Amino acid sequence: MRVQRGLLAFSLVCSMLGATAHAAPDMFAERPGSVGFLYEVTPKKGGTGKVFLFGTIHVGTEAMSPFSHVVKAAIDSSQRVAFEIDPSDMGGMTGAMVKVMRNPIPGDAGRDLPAAMLDDAQKLLAGEGVTRPAAENMPIWLMGIMLGLAEVKPLGLSASYGADQYLAAYAKLHGLPILSLETPELQFRALSSLSVADQIETLRIGLADHHSGKSARKLKALVAAWSSGDDKSMRAEMLEEEQGKTAAERNYFKALLADRNVGMVKRAEELVAEGKTTFIAIGAAHLFGKTGLVEQLGKHGYAIRPIH
Repeated sequence: MRVQRGLLAFSLVCSMLGATAHAAPDMFAERPGSVGFLYEVTPKKGGTGKVFLFGTIHVGTEAMSPFSHVVKAAIDSSQRVAFEIDPSDMGGMTGAMVKVMRNPIPGDAGRDLPAAMLDDAQKLLAGEGVTRPAAENMPIWLMGIMLGLAEVKPLGLSASYGADQYLAAYAKLHGLPILSLETPELQFRALSSLSVADQIETLRIGLADHHSGKSARKLKALVAAWSSGDDKSMRAEMLEEEQGKTAAERNYFKALLADRNVGMVKRAEELVAEGKTTFIAIGAAHLFGKTGLVEQLGKHGYAIRPIH
């Protein structure tokens, strides 16, 4: 499992394991320069509605506020804010987790991993409070996401400081309605629907990338790209991810991003059609590549303008 991809695309588990940000006097201060990836999307023919698409990262540091001048101007001109899922909806997330855990795929549990792989994964997750019995009963796909969160800690990153948390706190402070593009259950099902063989293979890749240092290098590069608004680097990364070196990686990309992007495009079009201005904050991985929202909305007849 590519750790960095999950942290750019899978908001649900990051939100569950990170504390919701609470408004503090200086947390909404504007930061200089570009940050993240912001696009204005409008119909080419008629219509008064539009959306701002903002690509986020679901982990960060306290200093990684998403509030550059253009981001703050966009959200202030919007009538509502939409996320993949509402970061503060802990009840919905927990309920979805319970439903998925009650209907596991046969063979999809840590105990079904090769013994050496289970030992390796559990040792890495021990810092997240994952005991051996817990690892044995944990879905393999969830183990991969948890591995990603464990890997960000040595880099000083935390889900508590993800851009979504800051933006949700800002929306609540200013009384902006919060919408969800997806349901928590849909996000869980995206990964739990993978075959057991694909889950094992992507976890194997994730563990190998961890031990080689590849995950840490990739994550540092992606954080740097997000922090400087370097969309060229993000596009190159997503092109590599789309192509995938193995069938398991391509299947993982399809489940985590491509299939979900179809629903997000449809939802974005519905919001535009309502004639209002909506600020949409989603993982940056959803924006780029052939299946990404920027290219797909362009194909659907919308004008896409990057805002730097």
